Amino acid sequence: MPSKTKKQAKFMAAVANSPKFAKKVDVPQSVGKDFVAADKRREDEEDKEDEETFDDAVKNILESLD
Repeated sequence: MPSKTKKQAKFMAAVANSPKFAKKVDVPQSVGKDFVAADKRREDEEDKEDEETFDDAVKNILESLD
């Protein structure tokens, strides 16, 4: 499950990267790692969508020049 807010994303990243912090806040590191992985997948999907939009824009410009 991806993070809902930047605050949650930072919190889960801290949990994923610090066993001491994870124990202190009583959240398993595996949960933090799952959130971090989901956030990364979502970022990759958004980047791919941005690339496709850019490619479409370039294609449209080139077509209009013909």
